[in-house]
Amino acid sequence: MEKKPRNPVWSRDELILALDLYVRTSGNPTGQDFEAVDEVSAILNKLHRIMGNATGETLRNRNGVYLKVMNFRSSDPHYLDQGKVG
Repeated sequence: MEKKPRNPVWSRDELILALDLYVRTSGNPTGQDFEAVDEVSAILNKLHRIMGNATGETLRNRNGVYLKVMNFRSSDPHYLDQGKVG
């Protein structure tokens, strides 16, 4: 069985766009904000295409972008001060 290649590590620019989404949605991009997740996903995929990188259905898709945005919670003092964990 052939292994699928892994997606590349997130670049600094990609992380900045994901963090911007986290801040714009107050750390909770759900519901209507999923449109914003889709927009960031589209931007990131367009950047990869422009740079000549191979793209696939899992590269910076909605789920991947949402997960990365939610990973910022683990170091968000406002979230952690509520007694919650990342």
